[in-house]
Amino acid sequence: MTHRVQAIFNHTEDYVFFPDEKMVSLCCWNSRNAERQRLLALGNVIGVLSKVSFAQQPQEELIIREGGTGTLACVINETSGDEVHRIQWYREDEAIDPESPVYPRYDYADHAHVNGNYNLTISAAVLAEDNTRFYCVIDDGVTQDETSQIANVTIAVFPVQALYISQNGAELAVNGSAQFEDGFEGYVSVTVNNCNPAPLIRWFYRNNNEAWDILSSGVTTTLNPGTNENTIVATSTLSLTPSSDDNMAEVMVRISHAALDDELQLFTTLDVEHAPTVIVVDPPPPIHLRAGNAAQIFAIVAANPNATVIWMKNDEVIQRGNPLTFSTVDDSVAGENYWCKATNVHGSLQSDRFTIVVDTVISGKPKVIIIISIPAAVILVVVIYVFYIVFIKDATPLPPGDGTTATVSSFMPDKVDVSVEKTFYPDGHGGIVEREPESTDEEAADGLDGMPDRSRTSYAAAMSRPKTMPSLLSTVKDIGELMK
Repeated sequence: MTHRVQAIFNHTEDYVFFPDEKMVSLCCWNSRNAERQRLLALGNVIGVLSKVSFAQQPQEELIIREGGTGTLACVINETSGDEVHRIQWYREDEAIDPESPVYPRYDYADHAHVNGNYNLTISAAVLAEDNTRFYCVIDDGVTQDETSQIANVTIAVFPVQALYISQNGAELAVNGSAQFEDGFEGYVSVTVNNCNPAPLIRWFYRNNNEAWDILSSGVTTTLNPGTNENTIVATSTLSLTPSSDDNMAEVMVRISHAALDDELQLFTTLDVEHAPTVIVVDPPPPIHLRAGNAAQIFAIVAANPNATVIWMKNDEVIQRGNPLTFSTVDDSVAGENYWCKATNVHGSLQSDRFTIVVDTVISGKPKVIIIISIPAAVILVVVIYVFYIVFIKDATPLPPGDGTTATVSSFMPDKVDVSVEKTFYPDGHGGIVEREPESTDEEAADGLDGMPDRSRTSYAAAMSRPKTMPSLLSTVKDIGELMK
């Protein structure tokens, strides 16, 4: 590309010089005839004429909390030689000198400016003074000044007063409820006064303790100037058209801001008024009631506000109010055509028809003994049957006729076993009798010395006397007597 420049020479000078910065050379003309002379090299003066530029410019956005500290970047490229340059910082269009006591809150991060470091530190940030634009300019004294990009400094301020959710301009209690009507649009909002910058406000919804869902539709945010300088008022409004299913659902608002370490959270519950939607009769039909007892039947109604209940039988009102109460249940209570009706200011609902069955019980005291005796009688019969099989069925009676000899072993006090022979005879009536044994001379050696013969004979006879086997009927009677 060729650039043409018109020059008018004054003939009073001998030569005209024009430095060519791009070519780093010096052009020369004869001023009298405009003849171009030899091109001269600039040589070692290049360091003076070379351009100084930014190696790092101030960041576009910097947020500092009120009273806090922040740093703006400014680093230049230094060249070899004797550079002549000056760095000037500006706040808006006001030149500031970080090394002057006039600006005590501003200072260079490195006063030696090693490696071209001219970073600016802002201390004890003040909203009214520092919430503005900053930039720096390079002045090398040779070329045109170079200006950095603009740095927008924001001093973060958040109100100290408590925040709240409001409805129709009225403050809602902490974790309180917001009033809505089924199918009608309503609004809740939250306002943050005198803050800087604008906060991030998000709304969330959940029902039946499920996971929180973010609400993206129905949310509007407005920003207005605050009462304090450089502050704003941020208001976020949520529009809802809830149904009866949303009654007692929760709404949460989260507020994030540069001046806060953590999010703020506010909660409210949706109090949605609606007509009765569900009636559940408890206990569930068909309902069994015991005759002679008191009883109550409840109607569980989903309604807001609470509904009044009337009870009907055969389409006639039998009671107003909940629950349905019977002081004494009798046969007149039984029936198949019961129902109830729930009503509030928004509408009414009728339950399904249901049946009441009256159960009759045996009068008097409960026959617990009868219930217990049945298994006891079964056990008794089994015991008797086993006893009969083991001890009676296979027993052999003594035949009538000649005498039979039996031997009885007895345990004597001196632990001497004695065998006594006894002779038994039938008595002709189904029983037996015994005959005393004759004395012998061997009794002196039977180990019973010292016992009179009569006592010894009576003892042996008693120990060997047969016992009459009881009959089955007498055994059952004896067991019955023991159980009484």
